[in-house]
Amino acid sequence: MTSKLKIFTFSIFCIFAFLLLSLPIATHAQSNTVKNWLTTDDISKLYEPELNVDIPGVVFTDPIIDESQVNREGKNIAVDSQIPWIAQYLHAIFTYSLQIAAVLATLSIIVGGFLYMSSAGSQSRVKKGKEIIFGAITGLVLLMSTYLFLNLINNDLTNFKAITISVVPKLVLDIPEEEEQNVVDGRAPRDITTVSGSNIYTYSTVQATKPIVQSLQKVATSLLEKGYVLGIASGYRPIQKQIALIELNCENKPGSATCNPKENRPQTCILRHGARSCPHTTGRAIDAWGVTDENGDRNQCIMMNDCIADKQACRNNPCQKAVIDLMIANEFCVLDSEPWHFEKPKMSSNCNF
Repeated sequence: MTSKLKIFTFSIFCIFAFLLLSLPIATHAQSNTVKNWLTTDDISKLYEPELNVDIPGVVFTDPIIDESQVNREGKNIAVDSQIPWIAQYLHAIFTYSLQIAAVLATLSIIVGGFLYMSSAGSQSRVKKGKEIIFGAITGLVLLMSTYLFLNLINNDLTNFKAITISVVPKLVLDIPEEEEQNVVDGRAPRDITTVSGSNIYTYSTVQATKPIVQSLQKVATSLLEKGYVLGIASGYRPIQKQIALIELNCENKPGSATCNPKENRPQTCILRHGARSCPHTTGRAIDAWGVTDENGDRNQCIMMNDCIADKQACRNNPCQKAVIDLMIANEFCVLDSEPWHFEKPKMSSNCNF
């Protein structure tokens, strides 16, 4: 009877020893949740998961955010956020599994002990009871050995830690304004005609609406009094021609958010919203230059590359300035970024009078 009591006592001791050794796992898993949830406009609130299958012992805590990194020196920076939910979920599964194993082992030992003590001299019952008790104790020892072995190799294997995620605040991009900002009402060009008239020089065949052509003729007449010719480089463009120009001037493809001009090339309307989104494809824009005429030898007063390099010098050039002043006097606006680009009526937000 004494030997039976020793076996039963040893079995109960093994169960409690195993449960005691499993406590550091819970301590490690919970030790990460030491900071409060930080409320800030730069960080979207995270919602704890909802389990379809409840597991006893699952307690989700709020994410942990390093408060020392938030809005430091008034700057928006990446913030390290610790999300403990997966670690807590795994810890709950592990703990629940241990509890089930402990309960099953205890029942097995009780059954084995009952068979052993009620054997009444039956060797088969004694043998069966010993086998059940030995198997239960062996299983518990293996579980404890596995935990100790993993912890010896690397304690991170048994330490369920929160996942660290960098939460990046919203960054407002300062995207340069396009050459032709879309504020159009969507109307297609009407009454398109060829630009021509006294004291008007076109670099190639240029088209525009009749009202614009009439205004250009007035500008050319006034410009003649100042000794200059009105040079028209571009007017209404079919969409195919605009696409070709985008490919020539822009790094980005037609329909992109921005042009991203190539080196020494001007901003070009990127057709972000189709043909109705660009002044030239709606017939509202003219590219005009001042031109000198010396005995039939005509030369543009200032070249486009020079204008791109120094827009203020371009505006102050007497010849180009005369064009700008007369175009504005005839109700054209001039683009801030391109002193040769004029619109009537105004379409681009950075086109001013």
